[in-house]
Amino acid sequence: MTEDNNAQQHLLSVATKLPPLWKHNIKLWFLQAETNFELSGITNDVTKYSNVLAAIDSEILSVVSDLLFDPPHADRYAALKKQTTSRVFDFGKTKD
Repeated sequence: MTEDNNAQQHLLSVATKLPPLWKHNIKLWFLQAETNFELSGITNDVTKYSNVLAAIDSEILSVVSDLLFDPPHADRYAALKKQTTSRVFDFGKTKD
Protein backbone atom coordinates (compact mmCIF):
# COMPACT_ATOMS: atom_id res chain seq x y z
CA MET A 1 0.00 0.00 0.00
CA THR A 2 2.85 2.41 0.77
CA GLU A 3 4.31 1.91 -2.71
CA ASP A 4 0.92 2.76 -4.23
CA ASN A 5 0.73 5.95 -2.15
CA ASN A 6 4.27 6.93 -3.13
CA ALA A 7 3.49 6.37 -6.82
CA GLN A 8 0.31 8.43 -6.54
CA GLN A 9 2.15 11.28 -4.78
CA HIS A 10 4.82 11.20 -7.50
CA LEU A 11 2.21 11.52 -10.24
CA LEU A 12 0.54 14.39 -8.41
CA SER A 13 3.85 16.20 -7.94
CA VAL A 14 4.62 15.89 -11.64
CA ALA A 15 1.24 17.44 -12.43
CA THR A 16 1.85 20.36 -10.04
CA LYS A 17 4.28 23.11 -10.99
CA LEU A 18 4.55 26.08 -8.70
CA PRO A 19 5.38 29.55 -10.03
CA PRO A 20 8.76 31.03 -9.09
CA LEU A 21 8.85 32.25 -5.50
CA TRP A 22 7.78 35.87 -5.06
CA LYS A 23 10.43 37.56 -2.93
CA HIS A 24 8.30 40.64 -2.31
CA ASN A 25 5.23 38.75 -1.07
CA ILE A 26 6.45 35.39 0.14
CA LYS A 27 3.52 34.73 2.49
CA LEU A 28 1.05 35.14 -0.36
CA TRP A 29 3.21 32.85 -2.53
CA PHE A 30 3.11 30.13 0.14
CA LEU A 31 -0.68 30.56 0.36
CA GLN A 32 -0.92 29.96 -3.39
CA ALA A 33 1.46 26.98 -3.16
CA GLU A 34 -0.63 25.39 -0.41
CA THR A 35 -3.78 25.93 -2.47
CA ASN A 36 -2.09 24.16 -5.39
CA PHE A 37 -1.12 21.28 -3.10
CA GLU A 38 -4.68 21.01 -1.81
CA LEU A 39 -6.21 21.08 -5.30
CA SER A 40 -3.73 18.46 -6.48
CA GLY A 41 -4.27 16.22 -3.46
CA ILE A 42 -0.64 16.53 -2.36
CA THR A 43 -0.31 15.79 1.35
CA ASN A 44 3.14 14.19 1.55
CA ASP A 45 5.66 16.37 3.40
CA VAL A 46 8.62 15.47 1.18
CA THR A 47 6.58 16.10 -1.98
CA LYS A 48 5.63 19.58 -0.77
CA TYR A 49 9.23 20.28 0.27
CA SER A 50 10.55 19.17 -3.12
CA ASN A 51 8.01 21.22 -5.06
CA VAL A 52 8.93 24.34 -3.11
CA LEU A 53 12.65 23.73 -3.62
CA ALA A 54 12.07 23.49 -7.36
CA ALA A 55 10.41 26.92 -7.35
CA ILE A 56 13.10 28.78 -5.37
CA ASP A 57 15.85 30.64 -7.23
CA SER A 58 19.54 30.39 -6.37
CA GLU A 59 19.60 33.68 -4.45
CA ILE A 60 16.93 32.45 -2.04
CA LEU A 61 18.40 28.94 -1.88
CA SER A 62 21.65 30.44 -0.61
CA VAL A 63 19.74 32.15 2.23
CA VAL A 64 18.38 28.81 3.49
CA SER A 65 21.25 26.56 2.38
CA ASP A 66 22.02 25.32 5.91
CA LEU A 67 18.49 23.90 6.13
CA LEU A 68 18.86 22.27 2.72
CA PHE A 69 22.12 20.53 3.59
CA ASP A 70 20.80 19.37 6.97
CA PRO A 71 17.01 19.06 6.69
CA PRO A 72 14.93 17.87 9.63
CA HIS A 73 13.80 14.25 9.55
CA ALA A 74 10.14 15.27 9.90
CA ASP A 75 8.14 18.35 8.90
CA ARG A 76 10.60 19.42 6.20
CA TYR A 77 8.02 21.52 4.39
CA ALA A 78 6.98 23.41 7.54
CA ALA A 79 10.62 24.08 8.45
CA LEU A 80 11.44 25.28 4.93
CA LYS A 81 8.37 27.53 4.87
CA LYS A 82 9.15 29.03 8.27
CA GLN A 83 12.83 29.64 7.58
CA THR A 84 12.29 30.90 4.04
CA THR A 85 9.56 33.29 5.14
CA SER A 86 11.57 34.77 8.01
CA ARG A 87 14.98 34.80 6.35
CA VAL A 88 13.86 36.16 2.99
CA PHE A 89 11.95 38.94 4.75
CA ASP A 90 15.07 39.82 6.78
CA PHE A 91 17.27 39.43 3.68
CA GLY A 92 15.04 41.83 1.72
CA LYS A 93 15.14 44.41 4.52
CA THR A 94 18.94 44.45 4.53
CA LYS A 95 19.23 44.66 0.72
CA ASP A 96 17.01 47.76 0.37
